[in-house]
Amino acid sequence: MARLPIEGSDVGNWGELLNTFLRVEHAEDGTLKQSGSLGSKYTLPAGGIPKNDLSAAVQASLARADVALVSVPVITKQDVGLSNVTNQAQLPLSGGTMSGSLVLADNTALTSSTGLTTDLGSPTVYFRDSYTRRQIFNSTAIFDGSSSGLVSTNCRVLFNSAVDQANSVEVAASVGITRATADTNGPVISMYKRGTTGDASASVKSGNNLFALQGFGYYGAGYSNQATIVFNATQDWSATARGTSLSFLVTPNGATARTTALSIGQNSQLTVNGDISLADTRNLIVGTLTGTKIATTASQKLGFFGATPVVRPTGVQATAASLYSALLSLGLIS
Repeated sequence: MARLPIEGSDVGNWGELLNTFLRVEHAEDGTLKQSGSLGSKYTLPAGGIPKNDLSAAVQASLARADVALVSVPVITKQDVGLSNVTNQAQLPLSGGTMSGSLVLADNTALTSSTGLTTDLGSPTVYFRDSYTRRQIFNSTAIFDGSSSGLVSTNCRVLFNSAVDQANSVEVAASVGITRATADTNGPVISMYKRGTTGDASASVKSGNNLFALQGFGYYGAGYSNQATIVFNATQDWSATARGTSLSFLVTPNGATARTTALSIGQNSQLTVNGDISLADTRNLIVGTLTGTKIATTASQKLGFFGATPVVRPTGVQATAASLYSALLSLGLIS
C-alpha cells in the first residue's frame, strides 16, 4: 500500500516508496491511469480538445482568428468593375486624384448622381471636341461657348421633366432662361457651326446650315418637323466675308411637305411666297427721300383691282381711246 516516507526509518527504501506512490496514478510508462483519481478528471479525445471544452474567452479568440486576414489580396481592375479601363495608371482604384482624362465610349452613361469636388476654386464642367474646350458651367455660373466667357452669375436654365431622345431633349412643360445682371442685356441663345462636308475643322462654306429652329409635333405615330426657321451661309466664309440668309418654312393645311413662306437674302431682299394682307386702317409707308418703286423693270407685270397682271404698256398714243385701253388693261379704270 502506498504511503508517505517516515523520516529516519525508511533509509534505503526511498526508491520503492516513491514508485509505489506514483503507481497509484501512473502506469508503468509514466502516463496517467484512466482509473486513477487524476486520469478520470478528463479524457483527451483522439482528435484533440474540442472547442466547446475550452473557456469562453479562448473560444472568442479562436473565432476572431477564423475571420482574420491571412494574406493581403491583389486587387485588379476587374475586381472593382473597371475591366474596360485602359488608362488604369491615371484612375485610382480607391479614391485619390485623377491626373489624366477619363474617356467614355459611345453609348456610355453616368448613372445615378455624379458629384464634382475640388480643393481649389470651383468645380467646372467642360465639353470639348478635338479642337476647342468649351466651358459649360461651374458651381457659381453658366458660361458661353468660349473657354472663359461668363454669361451670368445668376443664370438659371430650367428643364421640366426632360427626357433624352436620341439627338434631342423632350420637355414636357417649358424651358425658361433667366438672366439677372446689373446691365441692360437680356438672355442670349448662341449656336456655333464649324466644319463642312468631309472636313470637321473647315470654315463655313456657302450653303451650309448655321442653325435651324424646328417645331416638331406628334401625329400619332411619331414626331414630325413642320415649321422651321433656317439660318444659312450664302458664301464661303473668311476673315472679311461672311454672308448669310434667313428662311421661314411652314406646312399648308392638308399637306406634310414644308414650303418656304418667307426668306431674307444676304442683300436684305424680302421674298414672300404668299399673299400679303394688310388689315383695315393699315398702310404701306414708303420713304420720303429717294422714294419707292413698284416694279423695278418694264418686264415685271402689274395688275390693279383684280385685273390680270401685264407688263408696262408701250407705244400708247396720246388719244383718249389709247389711254383708256392702257388704263383698262392695268385695271385702273373700268
